Amino acid sequence: MKQARNFLAALLCLCAFASPGFAATVLTEADANAPRVVAVGKTIELRLIENPSTGYTWSVTLDPSTAAAVVADRWTPAGGSGAQPMPGGSGARDLTVAIKQPGLLAIRAKNWRAWEGDASVTQRLEFRLDAR
Repeated sequence: MKQARNFLAALLCLCAFASPGFAATVLTEADANAPRVVAVGKTIELRLIENPSTGYTWSVTLDPSTAAAVVADRWTPAGGSGAQPMPGGSGARDLTVAIKQPGLLAIRAKNWRAWEGDASVTQRLEFRLDAR
């Protein structure tokens, strides 16, 4: 009986952590400008479509810079991480942001050619977070 109870408890824990409520929060272009509540100590994923072969890449700033930190930055080719990148093909810039302090936080993103300066910006996005 005790083994069955332990098994059931373990199964319930697994189900809880596999449920959508525990999945990482993923923000895309569609989430820009919509305020969102996030938990301090958690991470969020920022997924932005990008084609770096054109020279245009996403750059982000955090305001205030002490409230969060970019802890991972990776590029995934269209079709997923197992796909072979196509020369000149697009993909997604995935940034993992760790929320460090409570309060209001803005993540500002711009798609640009850094060497050409702000005149090259093709798109600006702002993600507004309320960390609690």
